[in-house]
Amino acid sequence: ITANITPSATSSSILVLYNIQSRAQSLVDEDAGYGTKLFRDATEIFWDAGSYPIYYSAGSATTSLDIGAKSSWSFLDTTISTTSQVTYKVQVGGTDTTQIKFQQGSGSLNPSDMILMEVLA
Repeated sequence: ITANITPSATSSSILVLYNIQSRAQSLVDEDAGYGTKLFRDATEIFWDAGSYPIYYSAGSATTSLDIGAKSSWSFLDTTISTTSQVTYKVQVGGTDTTQIKFQQGSGSLNPSDMILMEVLA
């Protein structure tokens, strides 16, 4: 998911809100999880992919795990310091045994999305 914004002042902050519609799948008896990375242009500014805040435990299940969910994140970027256009991009990382699929775009039932809001100082 990507979105652009052009701040009106160098002292502004940008509030980034994003929702990820996902489907996590894993093999029998294996857990599934994922997290996100947020980039401003080429700079990584937020990362929780290593902790997998969206996590599904298969427990002692004898069938594979297949779960869909829509999850939300927010981040206040206070170090922007520009009046040029900025691009924010979300990447997702999952556990080694997980296949994560994402719904994005108007053709999806519950598309992933991103909202950017300028917060004036």
